[in-house]
Amino acid sequence: MEFTAIFAMVPTAKETKVINAARAEGATGVSILNTRGEGVEDKRSFFGLSLDSPYNCLIFLVNRLRAPKILKAIEEAGEMMKDGNGLCFSVPVDQVNGLNKQLKILMEEVQEDYF
Repeated sequence: MEFTAIFAMVPTAKETKVINAARAEGATGVSILNTRGEGVEDKRSFFGLSLDSPYNCLIFLVNRLRAPKILKAIEEAGEMMKDGNGLCFSVPVDQVNGLNKQLKILMEEVQEDYF
């Protein structure tokens, strides 16, 4: 089975909505990392303290065939077409270890969907 990793940087307030949208399209789990970052514009500050909203990086390891739909669902749920709502992207994954339980579920879903 071929996998894709989907990374979504989202404001904490949109995290649950994005995760639920990804799960609805076939994502079976997510890893969540607290993140900070900078875009083109300078960050706002108040006496040297950042006024930026907290963001999280959501990492989904998904079946390659389901990745486009999951990525689109994340984009829509996170309203990423609007400035300041984060971004998402995907990268191919060469090798995966440690997914014994999820791999069985993914294989069953692929069988149902494509065979």
